[in-house]
Amino acid sequence: MSQKSLLFVVVLTAVVAITACESEPDVDQNIIHTSFDLTCNNIGLTKAQSYQPNDGSINRIIIMSDSTIGEQYDEYFQQHPSNMPEAWFPQIVDGTFVYTDVELALCIHRTATEPVDIPCDFEDGYTIKVHNATYEMTLRDPNTAEIIAQQTVTNEGNCPTMFSIFTEGQKEQDQFAAVGDAQIQAFIEPYVVTH
Repeated sequence: MSQKSLLFVVVLTAVVAITACESEPDVDQNIIHTSFDLTCNNIGLTKAQSYQPNDGSINRIIIMSDSTIGEQYDEYFQQHPSNMPEAWFPQIVDGTFVYTDVELALCIHRTATEPVDIPCDFEDGYTIKVHNATYEMTLRDPNTAEIIAQQTVTNEGNCPTMFSIFTEGQKEQDQFAAVGDAQIQAFIEPYVVTH
């Protein structure tokens, strides 16, 4: 075999190996907030806790949501609710969030939107296009990605009561109704706080 052929085979093998590594999710990874994106995409994490409903104890939860429809940007990010008990969520130890004791992952995925005919105009010609939105809330076991519970909610869009940030040169922006903390809490509480 010539040196050129051997070099080609070595390079091709390396490319195939790198591609295989990039395409296979690491289910054995150390648990950090981004790990739960795999759980939301139906892939269990071997180092994650499994949901064990215990009387009177708290089963810690992480809330993950994506803000897109379709496959192109289908990635989940941690959401930090402000109106629920802190003890329900990953705790900070030595200045770092600890995710190893999370037993539940709530995955919130926007499945549909509908434009609303609400005038939402601001100074200097800036406009917000308001949308109603439907979300699928899926509660999963992080270790197995098994679905524990599901609920669909549809919320109505409104003009923002606070300011909105526009990128330079942008005059129009879409805004989608969100899932409220009260809706999330009502859905997850029976699983987080077991009696």
